[in-house]
Amino acid sequence: MSYGKKRLEKEMMITEKENALFEQQEKIDYAEEETATAEYIQQAISNILKEDLDENSNFDWNYLKSFEQFPEPKPLSKPFLGFPTEPKRSDEPFNPKQGLWNKLLKNKAQEQRNHFDKLFSEVHSYWVKSCEGIEIDNKLIDKENQESIKDWERERNLYEERQKEYNLGIDNNIADLTQGESDAVSEFVKAVLTISSYPFEFEKSIDCSYNYDVKSMIIDYLLPNKEELPNLKKAKLCEIKR
Repeated sequence: MSYGKKRLEKEMMITEKENALFEQQEKIDYAEEETATAEYIQQAISNILKEDLDENSNFDWNYLKSFEQFPEPKPLSKPFLGFPTEPKRSDEPFNPKQGLWNKLLKNKAQEQRNHFDKLFSEVHSYWVKSCEGIEIDNKLIDKENQESIKDWERERNLYEERQKEYNLGIDNNIADLTQGESDAVSEFVKAVLTISSYPFEFEKSIDCSYNYDVKSMIIDYLLPNKEELPNLKKAKLCEIKR
């Protein structure tokens, strides 16, 4: 075996070992990341109640309020139609150059002037009628634009009125909650539990009932079964012999 071939085989062996070490390190890193994620989830599950109380101890009522602007953009007005340029008797099409024959014969020259006077009158009359039609169309466009804006403003005002009533209702709930009203306390607890975040996804089903007289709260909270919760605690790298 030649020296060059032996050297090539040695380099290939070194490369294979380096690739194997790199792949192994990648698997170790992945296992460590999975372990860290699992430990975080398990810790979060263990502290669900404590974290909910800490997170929502200073509940921001503005979170429940609506401050979004009216979602529909203001309609754009349709552009008006433009008017054509008014023709003038002095325009070139109505004043062609006279030929030699017309210059010599006055009758011919007059006939030509009469012809273009009539042509100009017809063209100008057509322009007047066109402008009248455009003016009518523009009035219709203006009316349509105004109606479109009025409809938009009516919808916006209705949206803002409903939003104001909704936010006012929350303010009233805050006042009732301060007084310890049963419905307000129940809705508050339900709202807190509803917006609480958890380290796993599940469909929330919550019902709360507060008794003002005995100062007690009954919470019917459908939670996932224990078997449905994440149970991974640690990820290990397992070597498979081939």
